[in-house]
Amino acid sequence: MSAYLLLVHLLNFLAAPAAVAVLLVFFSRFFVTPNLPWVRSPAGQVAVVFGVNTFVLAASLLVLGQDGRMAGYAAMVLGAAVCQWALLGSWRD
Repeated sequence: MSAYLLLVHLLNFLAAPAAVAVLLVFFSRFFVTPNLPWVRSPAGQVAVVFGVNTFVLAASLLVLGQDGRMAGYAAMVLGAAVCQWALLGSWRD
């Protein structure tokens, strides 16, 4: 595999975690009021959620043996939701 194809595969692998992170943080601003005064900036939230999404998707790739399975994407969305829930301090309600 050439370096170009490796880069294309890597960027395609990271596209889903990036999109989920950006959309989750954007829409959570409309539906959830943060309970903590130290809530991170939106860019910081996107970075943390993106890291969690990437880790969960890579773990699902190792466990399931194939990228693009719905179980992996479902785990990624669940991990992103739990991460955003924790970042916003929603457990204090």
